[in-house]
Amino acid sequence: MKYFLCGAMARDILLLHVHGIKTGAATKDVDFGIAVETWEQFETIKATLTATGRFEAVPQIAHRLYYKITPQSSGYPIDIIPFGGVEGPPNLIEWPPGTGEVMNVMGYEEALANTVEIEVSENFVAPVISLPGLALLKLFAWADRGTVNPKDALDLAILLRTYQEAGNTDRLYGDEMPLLEAVNFSASMSERTAAMACLFANTPDVFEEPPADVPAREGWIWVPKVGKMQELLTGRTRLV
Repeated sequence: MKYFLCGAMARDILLLHVHGIKTGAATKDVDFGIAVETWEQFETIKATLTATGRFEAVPQIAHRLYYKITPQSSGYPIDIIPFGGVEGPPNLIEWPPGTGEVMNVMGYEEALANTVEIEVSENFVAPVISLPGLALLKLFAWADRGTVNPKDALDLAILLRTYQEAGNTDRLYGDEMPLLEAVNFSASMSERTAAMACLFANTPDVFEEPPADVPAREGWIWVPKVGKMQELLTGRTRLV
């Protein structure tokens, strides 16, 4: 089974526990992306987890389980998001099937292909979404539901603010120098702002040149799956 840890817990593992960076946004929620071919396979995964007695399904929320440390505990929310063969059309799942409720899983396949392995406990290594991969999912989620909930924009802001400190200062003036030159990096630009550009440039390979009818703009990239231009080099990182 191919899966990866994503969401706020992945953010905290990578930033706090790997790089010692406090985000000021602790969470108990745990999110997993799981590649499945059929809904039957997804239900089998859920049934296998609940059969252990440590997980409890939530009838009203098809993708949520609660992990109970003890039978008396309220439990920790676990979201398992299926993608892959259950998508239809691409990047969308009808959740749960037959209800007409659609969920966007844009970027999950690319994120799966670019995970990092983290030892989360002794002798247990888990695939965790990379910081650029997490930025990709937050960018798509923000474009999808940003007018309803600002959470994804706030999470993206945390990644933008901390990416340089997460082991990327040396890369900024080494391997990434051609990238910075390509987007007209100047010595007057702050390191943190330049690191924002690196974060987006290192997201899984879904960015490309805009279509012929969309004029190119200096300091912006085209996000084809969103169908909008994304500003790279200012703290606003707004979509237009």
